[in-house]
Amino acid sequence: DGYAKVTYEYGNKNLVAEINYYGTDNQPCMCNEGYSRVSYKYTMKGELKTSYYYDARGRKVTVPSLGYASLVNEYLGNDIRSITRYDTQKNPVDGADGFAILDNTMNRQYHVLESRYLHADKSPATGPDGWHHAVYNNDSKGKHLSARYYGENDEPYTGTEGVYEYGFEYDEEGRIAALQLMSE
Repeated sequence: DGYAKVTYEYGNKNLVAEINYYGTDNQPCMCNEGYSRVSYKYTMKGELKTSYYYDARGRKVTVPSLGYASLVNEYLGNDIRSITRYDTQKNPVDGADGFAILDNTMNRQYHVLESRYLHADKSPATGPDGWHHAVYNNDSKGKHLSARYYGENDEPYTGTEGVYEYGFEYDEEGRIAALQLMSE
């Protein structure tokens, strides 16, 4: 694994602010993922805003398993407006899972209505779940009641289950309890 010790530094709200990897000589070294240090910054609510990856000399490094050097989450209300991955020069870059940007369209109450995966040049991309575009039907509080998924060609994306629309059921604490297959 290349390291002998991992240290964690905590910031506001007792959230992890930095993780460092050290060799047997107690000097910074690269972990098996391809970085020596990762730093995190959070919003005032405690949601992840940015993560940055560094080599043993303190320079930003593109993590081979991820395909990017930093990640920036932009929030509106309580939901993520966008997630963008960057290279060491602060340019959007496609990650190892095939996209650079997850872009959400929101209504005035900041509820996510649609999600799209995009390449660094903003052309359509396929995300890690195999779809490009999702359309959500929400309740008045913004909780997803159903979702329809589409491919880059705007045709319904039928995943491994052979369906493109799902319904969500929640437990008393607001966690997803069941997923209902709604289309054939």
